[in-house]
Amino acid sequence: MTFSQNLYALPAAEYVGKRNTTILSMATLLLSNIWAANVQSYGSLVGSRFIGGLAGGVIEALGPQIVAECFPNRHLGQAMVVYVGFLAAGSALGPIAAGAIATRLHSWRWFFNISAVAVGLNLLSSLLMFPETTYPLQQHIDGVASFAAADSSSNTLDNLELRTLRPKTPSPTPRSTSSPTLVDAVTAADDDAASIELHTPLHPPHPPLLRTWLTRSLFLTVSHGADRPRHGILSFVRSAAPLLVTPPVLATTLLFGLTIGWTVVASIVVSAQYSAPPWLFDAEQVGFLNWGPLVGLLVGIPVGGAVADVLYGALAARKKAAGGGGGGGGGASGGHDPRHRLPAVLPGAVVSPAGWLVMGFALRDGWAWGATSAGWGMAAFGLTASANVMLTYVVDCFPGKAGEIGVLVNGMKNFFAFGVSYGSLAWYESAGAMGQFATMAGVSWAVYAVLPLLYFWRNKRSDLEW
Repeated sequence: MTFSQNLYALPAAEYVGKRNTTILSMATLLLSNIWAANVQSYGSLVGSRFIGGLAGGVIEALGPQIVAECFPNRHLGQAMVVYVGFLAAGSALGPIAAGAIATRLHSWRWFFNISAVAVGLNLLSSLLMFPETTYPLQQHIDGVASFAAADSSSNTLDNLELRTLRPKTPSPTPRSTSSPTLVDAVTAADDDAASIELHTPLHPPHPPLLRTWLTRSLFLTVSHGADRPRHGILSFVRSAAPLLVTPPVLATTLLFGLTIGWTVVASIVVSAQYSAPPWLFDAEQVGFLNWGPLVGLLVGIPVGGAVADVLYGALAARKKAAGGGGGGGGGASGGHDPRHRLPAVLPGAVVSPAGWLVMGFALRDGWAWGATSAGWGMAAFGLTASANVMLTYVVDCFPGKAGEIGVLVNGMKNFFAFGVSYGSLAWYESAGAMGQFATMAGVSWAVYAVLPLLYFWRNKRSDLEW
């Protein structure tokens, strides 16, 4: 159901805005948790989880687009890694909390009660602190978004209208370039002004913050104008599908899918093995093993965020000082080239697959449980240290398609994780611990090995039918 939600989250957001779509989904998720905590039959429990799955996938799909709209290019990696890190941390915190609840509170219903409280707090914070992020977009040229530079005499954005209870309430004016809030310049204009510049338009004076919050929070629908046509689900699928065959999106989807899929495999195998003799772990002890991947995710956040952005900035500055270069990689010009983000993938490419090998040896040879948890942490490190870098790279290649990219990456990731969950234990029993986890490591390294080929890919408008 989480996979299905990815398909219609963006079409819904195009009509009622990302804020309203997210708030509605969280309210539905809250109700589904309350329902699950009070069910009296298995069928009712399945129904509550069905509705909860539909509601829970919204932020997965909208997250990359929201990040791309709110943060400048030079901080894109740091912002994206927070999204990826929190998204992935749920897979580790969930089993930790569930194990403790099952062991100490002696009722699985408490898990849904506590989840309802957490979702309720999240809903309240979003109502107060999550304004609409949609902005007017002029056009996409060679995969780079271009904002319409507004006339200095204009104080409104005519291409974007937030329709509230009062007719035709204009959206607030963006901040000046002294404090950009969406995106900053990603390419430097040459002497002939032939390059495309990504920037925040000038609209002095800046409106009061309260008015900005009210306008961006209290509305019913969003009118985009001709620059952002609305899509139904089928037309959205037709628009997003061509992206999947582009090398950056395909590579990112594979890396995300494998990393999450193998994590699901590890979770199922570890739970089964440590619950059985000779370990005989209870639910809380099995959940405790998930501290390893949680620590790995946290360690990977600065590597895939701040360090990756610093490396990208240094390479971009060096290219700009050298006089630009041969373009490619998403319509680069001047010092900006999305391919400058790719070297930051290396730490995760080395550590993450090696973690699967450590887990294989630990399970096969009966090493201490700490070795299994440590290997799991090494594997999870790759999600924030490398997979996030790839997500940032592909959004940098297609900034105007961040929403579609989020749907494709998260949708395929959920689909792959769901698929491998069915055969995890049968695979373990037939291949053995080392056979299974060595295969997982080998496949991961194979995907990492093809990433350098992205340096030879050049984004052309003819590649995609927008």
